[in-house]
Amino acid sequence: MTGEQFLQDARNAHKAGNEKLEADSLKEAAQTGYAPALAELGKAYREGSVVEAEPGKAFELTKEAAEQGYVPAMTDLADMYMRGLGVQKSTAEAAKWSSKASAAGVANAPH
Repeated sequence: MTGEQFLQDARNAHKAGNEKLEADSLKEAAQTGYAPALAELGKAYREGSVVEAEPGKAFELTKEAAEQGYVPAMTDLADMYMRGLGVQKSTAEAAKWSSKASAAGVANAPH
């Protein structure tokens, strides 16, 4: 299956309230390197939803998705740098990723 298919399975599991299947499908999707899946799994690790909160892992997954050009991950990464979540706080890095997101068309990127 593709990353997109695994991600859809995760979303379907979420709707059905099956957290274990959601987590497993998200992990499978992320293993394919599919940017939306990396970002979504990163968000799960940030929030501690369906997986145990792990800010460092959240940062790495979010960064990988952002580096692929996935705009929602760019805005999340800027926020993580701004707050020092899973990474040392860096307003310079936050501004860099916020600018990249803005350049890609996100009007409300965090500053």
